[in-house]
Amino acid sequence: MDIGDLRHRITLMSKNVETNENGFEVVTWQEVDEVWAHVANLTARDFFSASRVQMQHTVLFTIRYHPDVDESLRIRFLEKVYRLTGIDQKQYKNRFMELKALEVDADESGNDGHG
Repeated sequence: MDIGDLRHRITLMSKNVETNENGFEVVTWQEVDEVWAHVANLTARDFFSASRVQMQHTVLFTIRYHPDVDESLRIRFLEKVYRLTGIDQKQYKNRFMELKALEVDADESGNDGHG
């Protein structure tokens, strides 16, 4: 992977849980960092949920090594939100990381991802 292949901006987001005035927990996603990435579609498959057909997109994001990235983060790319499902540190050389991610729908994202 060459640095020049990292041509898309993605936003790393962390989960923030607050308690509202009624005592209920409210989940928001806050921006942690914006990084350059190479983006590749891995799969798109149909599945049935609540009597409707939905598409499920798996995307592979390759970024420069980032020590704070773990599977608790979300990624925002092109106004869609993705949940990390796997991290490969590319032979542990601390140069690049591959982030396998699954697109989440609005119900699962907690909000629109704009924190």
